[in-house]
Amino acid sequence: MTNDSNRRPDLWRPHYYKLVGRLPVPMDDRDIKRWAWELGGNRHVAHDWVDGAIVSTVFLGIDHNFNAIYEGDTEALPILFETMIFPCEVWNFYQTRCATWEEAEAMHKVAVEVVKKTQRQLPVPLTKSVTALD
Repeated sequence: MTNDSNRRPDLWRPHYYKLVGRLPVPMDDRDIKRWAWELGGNRHVAHDWVDGAIVSTVFLGIDHNFNAIYEGDTEALPILFETMIFPCEVWNFYQTRCATWEEAEAMHKVAVEVVKKTQRQLPVPLTKSVTALD
């Protein structure tokens, strides 16, 4: 592992991204206000209600490939999309992440199937919605 004093400045990689259509585009890390402004809007890749669960896939806007950021790995893809199943407590905090919109769409479909398969295996299907669990 590399400490900050040994990091090579020529291995800088962007942390902040915006979407242009479905393509993540790096932003200037020094202007976080501009990034926040341009990030706004609808960042959902997909959002489904499945048997009382919510499957949500979103564009994060911040590279979550933290090891690559810390190590200065300029070849590693940024991790910019995330799929979760809610309520988290019921779905054991299911979370997956990936680099591209296309991967995020596929990842979302897998999560939907996880919910459907799990519901079929339960002796009593989970049917309460998130609001009913509050």
